[in-house]
Amino acid sequence: MKWHGIWTTMPVEGLYGEDYLSIYVLDQSTGIARTDVEMEEGLVQLLHADQVIEEDTGTFVDNGIIFTFSNKLVDHESYGNLGQVRVKVEGLNLNPNDVKVQLLHTWTEHSPLELEDATFASPSFSGAANVPYWIEVLD
Repeated sequence: MKWHGIWTTMPVEGLYGEDYLSIYVLDQSTGIARTDVEMEEGLVQLLHADQVIEEDTGTFVDNGIIFTFSNKLVDHESYGNLGQVRVKVEGLNLNPNDVKVQLLHTWTEHSPLELEDATFASPSFSGAANVPYWIEVLD
């Protein structure tokens, strides 16, 4: 199964720092991210005027994949508020409705997110406290 999506979120807090996009497969019977699926060929692309301005292949974690990307303005080009992502997911009993995609947005300079959990259940920023963020589930 391949998943491909586009997001167009312009955060009201502004564009600054790094943002994170995660993809995982939810086990509907337990409500927990599955660890028995394989994710391959991950790619996130930031877009401006239909041109790719940044790419990342992501970091595979036990329960999915996490992409890190810029969130900034450079010469009137905004990074991070428009992009597309794709990933190949392999495993038994896959249902496209079980694939979950989340955007974690920060708006201050901060230590990097520890790339351990694709569900973003308890984000940790390398020991930094009080890093402001929000998480949006993307369709």
